[in-house]
Amino acid sequence: DFATAARAIAQRTPLARRQVADASDETVKQITEGGIAYYEGLVAARQGDATTAKAKADEVRRVLASTNDPQKEQGAHAILGVLALEQKNFKDAASHLAQANPNDVYLMYERALALEGAGQSADAQALFRKISQWNFNSPDVPFARREALKRLH
Repeated sequence: DFATAARAIAQRTPLARRQVADASDETVKQITEGGIAYYEGLVAARQGDATTAKAKADEVRRVLASTNDPQKEQGAHAILGVLALEQKNFKDAASHLAQANPNDVYLMYERALALEGAGQSADAQALFRKISQWNFNSPDVPFARREALKRLH
């Protein structure tokens, strides 16, 4: 439901900006802006809107470029990985998603799908197995675990 997702992000954005408006640390503001671009980019990527998704991935990189966060590229790679997966460019999807947040079980599931699509069945199966045993609590865990179990041979 892309319209609902876009509305939720549009409602979240001013709240997030208000939360950090008085922050004395510029990095907090950069991370917030990077997060806004990340969510907008993910929605665009899932819709197959390559132009917007790529622009938002670039924005994530630009906004976070001066931070010392070693994970600052993960959001851009997630956006580009999801976009590549939507476009059935499995090799690029697997490459980008390997550089996305390793603790996001849904991105991990999408990486396994990309590996499967790229013909890397053994790697995909290993990742599906890991996901099927994922034991952290987040809203996407039950879905990812159930879908991974379906794909195990």
